[in-house]
Amino acid sequence: MECRKLELTIISANDLREVRRVFKMKVYAKVFIGGNQEMEKRTPVDNHGQTNPAWNYTMKYSISESWLQHHGTMLVIKLYCKRKLGDRYIGEVHQPLKQLYDYADPMGGSAVVWFPVLIGSVESQGKLCFSYRFGEKLLVRVVQFDGSKADQYSCCHRVSRCNLQPTPSPLVFIGGNQEMEKRTPVDKHGETNPAWNYTLKYSISEQWLQHHGTMLVIKLYCKRKLGDRYIGEVHQSLKQLYDYAYPFGGNAVVWFPVQKGSAESQGQLCFSYRFGEKVAIEKLMLAENIASFLVTGPDGAL
Repeated sequence: MECRKLELTIISANDLREVRRVFKMKVYAKVFIGGNQEMEKRTPVDNHGQTNPAWNYTMKYSISESWLQHHGTMLVIKLYCKRKLGDRYIGEVHQPLKQLYDYADPMGGSAVVWFPVLIGSVESQGKLCFSYRFGEKLLVRVVQFDGSKADQYSCCHRVSRCNLQPTPSPLVFIGGNQEMEKRTPVDKHGETNPAWNYTLKYSISEQWLQHHGTMLVIKLYCKRKLGDRYIGEVHQSLKQLYDYAYPFGGNAVVWFPVQKGSAESQGQLCFSYRFGEKVAIEKLMLAENIASFLVTGPDGAL
């Protein structure tokens, strides 16, 4: 699969529509690509600029070449005013990724641009400035990890005694890289036997995959209004997972105990995974894997 890295920096906005008369406007941006809600990212809130906020906040993406060359793949940046009673929509910018790429390509793939902030067909509600840079085209090998379900672990007993429903949610890390942290939705019904049916995708270098110290870490938390409570976690070496699945065509379904320090098992977590074929990357760049974690239903079916 061919893809490119995209580095997007939301810089600032000017002369935005004032949507808060009494209190100060505190503005942030939500960013979507291709209408994919899972790819939503957002800037911090600007607490001082009001109708002229500034962020200088950088987001990084991996974009498939097919998406990039499709005229319908849109970059959407929506601006909101932060409020305790519900955030208020200000306006948005829509731009096709292909047009942004074609504009920046003669300048080495990077550009700084201004676009009007619009609400439907209404006149401009101000302007938004952002910069972007497309990286070189990569060929990646496709790898898939599928996470699944957890079974019979002790989930926040003290909370359940307070008549609150424990709502488990895993965080997933690879190689200790916080930037690669991803999480499933919260399971609100399974309590101590949650199921997620959720897929996460990663790009992993071959060097990482072959290093015994590169760990897959899945941490389970109970969602609470007063602060999420840690349940336990699973640690597994990526290389060991790869070596185990290799004789089966790179696929496996596994169960591991959920541990909390040196304490006894807090239950078990099930996930399945699949590695694809290795491919070379153009321009001598590192070979990468794309991994997806799928959390299956209560019956364990993928």
